[in-house]
Amino acid sequence: MGNLKRKIMGERVLHIPNIQDEAGIRGLESIEKYKLRMLSPLYFEDSAIMPADTKRDTEELFKLYDQLVISHPKLENILFLDYDHQFTLSKAIFSYQNEVRKQLKNLAFTHIEPFIFSGDMDKVAFALDQRLKTDAEASEVINNKYLCQTALREIGVSVPKGKLVHSQKEAEGFAKELIEDGYKRVSFKLTRAASGLGVFCISPEEIPEYCKKYAEEMSEHGILIDGWIDKEKLASPNIQYFVGEKEEDDVFISSTDQILEGTVHKGNIYKDLFCEMPKLRADMEKVRNWVRSQKYQGIIGVDWLIDTDKQHYFMEINGRINGSTPGAMIMDKLFGTTTKVPWGVQNNVYVGENKSTSDFIGQLEKENLLYQPDTMTGVLPTNTSAISSHNKAMVLIIGDTQKEVEEILHRLYELNQHT
Repeated sequence: MGNLKRKIMGERVLHIPNIQDEAGIRGLESIEKYKLRMLSPLYFEDSAIMPADTKRDTEELFKLYDQLVISHPKLENILFLDYDHQFTLSKAIFSYQNEVRKQLKNLAFTHIEPFIFSGDMDKVAFALDQRLKTDAEASEVINNKYLCQTALREIGVSVPKGKLVHSQKEAEGFAKELIEDGYKRVSFKLTRAASGLGVFCISPEEIPEYCKKYAEEMSEHGILIDGWIDKEKLASPNIQYFVGEKEEDDVFISSTDQILEGTVHKGNIYKDLFCEMPKLRADMEKVRNWVRSQKYQGIIGVDWLIDTDKQHYFMEINGRINGSTPGAMIMDKLFGTTTKVPWGVQNNVYVGENKSTSDFIGQLEKENLLYQPDTMTGVLPTNTSAISSHNKAMVLIIGDTQKEVEEILHRLYELNQHT
């Protein structure tokens, strides 16, 4: 029904889920098992290169989607690459490029659409005679938490005070300066933190301990220290756009509130505060224009914090496919909108130990939670390839009301507790 995927990615894409490339998600091995999630928003004409060990999960997910009348790529359009997982997927494609090129001759794709633009993806594109719309340098800049905070602060975006530190002494001095400025706590952020992992909220008495603990990381990569916003939180929105070459090419994707457990991202639920806040819209426009000035074209998810006084603060840019991107694109596929039908995504659904994909689907059916094509509501699995290794699945939740979506989320949590 919708056209969002085709607007932001084009038709006949070759998707490569290069999640752990150098500009992507560092230090989270389990994220490799989340590669399957970007197949669900794609259409029958699209293609992908996937690890060979995801083939069975892909077959089961596509079988379910056929039953639920949801379009998906043809199985024959997926190249399942068998490689040693000491390599990232990008490095494996580059290493086996001759074999990959032979197999890709059977796929009618027009261009590569990666999870994230990176140096290794530049090499892959060159090896496969393809061009990417964004290079690694632009991706590195906008995904660097310190660089984007500094640049956006300079153009008037509301950003907490922060600094990139490179030594234990410098870290202790700046953290104490933030406390003296009135911040009750500070945050330590790894420059490649993602999903809230690698972000630490630190009280004044903990500062010496954390400065000592991360002294080596500071020396090698630097750590961003900024003021922690302690005001009562109204929302933590993630606002997604496709940023084009020109402003008129930009495409709104979605506005959702993040489901957080401490600093760790668990999912998103539709909440459109964005349209109600003119100052936030203005700052979001500044962010998009700055991203464009860095020669970046592609998906961005911008995280904000909004307090109960409706003051907003910029947190970070994720220049890549975000945790809520697949959900938004499926909503558009089903309903032609990401804003008029209540929905949410839960990216860490615990399914119990020693369970299979069919066990999880069966459990959803038994509990009358599985998505139903006649009502177009319920729980739709989007990633099942982490079930066998990490006992977790990713799902999209659709309801008639926001309250229903929240109730389903709670039921999933209760199911998990009793599994």
